[in-house]
Order: sequence, then structure tokens, then C-alpha cells
Amino acid sequence: MSQSGTPLESLLGDLASPNYRVRWKAVQDLGKARDPRAFEPLLGALKDRLPTIRIAALSGLGRLRDRRAIEPAIAMLDDPDSKVRTSAAAALKKFGKAAHAPMLEAYRKGNAQARFVLLSALGRINSPAISELLIAALDDPQVEIRMEAARVLGVRKDQRAVARLLQAVAEGGPYQFFYIQMLGEIGDPRAFEPLQALLAAPEFMLRREVVTALRKIDNPRAVDPFHEQLEGLPCAEGDRLAHTLAGTDLLNAAWSLARKARASGDLETLAQAVFAARDAQNEHRSRLEALRNGEGTADVGGEDEGAGADPDRAVSKAGLDVIRKFESILRGLGRGR
Repeated sequence: MSQSGTPLESLLGDLASPNYRVRWKAVQDLGKARDPRAFEPLLGALKDRLPTIRIAALSGLGRLRDRRAIEPAIAMLDDPDSKVRTSAAAALKKFGKAAHAPMLEAYRKGNAQARFVLLSALGRINSPAISELLIAALDDPQVEIRMEAARVLGVRKDQRAVARLLQAVAEGGPYQFFYIQMLGEIGDPRAFEPLQALLAAPEFMLRREVVTALRKIDNPRAVDPFHEQLEGLPCAEGDRLAHTLAGTDLLNAAWSLARKARASGDLETLAQAVFAARDAQNEHRSRLEALRNGEGTADVGGEDEGAGADPDRAVSKAGLDVIRKFESILRGLGRGR
């Protein structure tokens, strides 16, 4: 770095350096400084031949929040580098409401690449117009845009998307699994019965996704259909589905407590949750293995399942027993907090 002049002048001098590392460091420092005088130099850095420097310039302009940067950032949505395009959309989010109308206009007029990166940024705008735009994107000719629109609708938990997502599930295809997942994320009860009907599908992986989605939508209501499903399955598939049910609960419960512990800085509670999850999963695996080998009993919920009992039902009860035990551990930890 040049040793003469003020710090800003030194950084400006470094922007002309033939060494890309020096230029990159100068652009980064200009952005971090949040000095209004850095606006024009950062705009100039958007023309640098290296994507990493263009990305740093966009990040710096986002920090400055000077509305004059909105149109240049929108122009970068056509950059040949995908990471630069993503950084342009991320920078636009920093300008708040001032960027909403320009982003909408850019989406309507933009090419597929621009529309794709704008979906995430637009998804942060809570308005019926954006919901309609995202739902319409589910019919976009580009599969990447359809998938990104579904993901954003799931993150938004946008119930207005349920009818179109159910239609996409009914249409089948290679992305049916993903649409089922997003319906689970939204959690609208209207999706319960249409998804429940898919429990009769022949593909095990599809049934597993349906199980996970139904538990997210209405876990108590889902218990009876799952038991009916387990009773009608061959032993091997029943084992796998029961393991999926138990594993889903264990992971969800552990992540929930982990988020709370992390937010509070309570590392001891977080560690206890991790160890509890590990022990519960290990016990569940042991029970499954014993049941598969016809060893012992599945003594769960006060009922004995002997060697002649239905193994599918026994496996499901073993999984539920582990879930109950883990929930008890979590409740105890919660009381301790």
C-alpha cells in the first residue's frame, strides 16, 4: 500500500495497482470504512476484470446504503459470474424499500439468471404482490427458477402457495419430493389429506418425505395414519419408516434446543442436548437391530412384545419409546433453564 497521503487517498491509489490482491484489499477497506467519499471509487471497482473485486465493491456499496447505487447494482445482475449476480441481489436487499420497485422491474424485464438471484431478495418483501410473483414463478420455463420460487415460498410459510404446490405434487415428476418438503415447511392443514393419500405410493423414499411433511403440518393427527402404514408394510420397510419417524423427532428436538442454547450462550445445555440425542439414537439403533434379529422383546409403554409379535408394530413402538424418553430429557433441561 502507498505510504503517502491520507488513508483514503492511499486506498484510492491502491485501486490502480496491477496487483489484484492490493486492489481487492483496497476495495474491502473502502467498503468497511463506510466513508461517503468511497462511493465513486466503489462504483468504478464494479468494472474490475476480477469477480472477487466486483463482489467486494458490491458489498461495500451495500454498506454505504447510498441509493444512487441501486441502478448500478441492478445492472450487475447481468454479470457473467454467478457469484457476482448473487452479491448484487444481496446488496440490493441492504437498500430496503427504496430498492423494492426497481427490483420488481428488474425481475419482470430480466433474463433467467437475473430472475433467479432476485427471487431470494424479493422473498423478503412481505406483500400480496410478491406472493403472486413467487407463485407465478412456479410455472416459469426454467426449472431452477421454479425450484427457487418453491424454496422461498416455503421459507415465507406462504399459505397462498398451497394450492399451486399441491398441484405440482399431483403432477409428479423429478421434483415432486421437493414440493412435498415445501408444503411441510408451510404447514398449512389443507395439505394434510392430499399428502396423506400419498402414503399408499409404492416408492419408499416418497413415503418418507410425506411422513416428514405430515409431522410438520400436524404431528398428533399424523400418528394413527403412520401406525396403519407401519402395520401394512413388509418388515424391512416398516423398520425403515419407523426409524425415519424416530430420527425426524430426535433431530427436530435436538435442533430446537440447540437453537435456544446457542441464542442464550448456554453451552452446557447445548452439550447435554447433543449427548442426549446421541444416546437416544444409539439406543434406538440397538432396539432395531435386536428386533430384526428376533432377539428379546420390545418392552415399551408398559407393554411386552414377544418374539411372536408383529415386528412392524414392535419397531414402531420402540421408536416411539425412544422419542418419549428424549422428550423427557428435553423437558428436564428446559426446567433447568
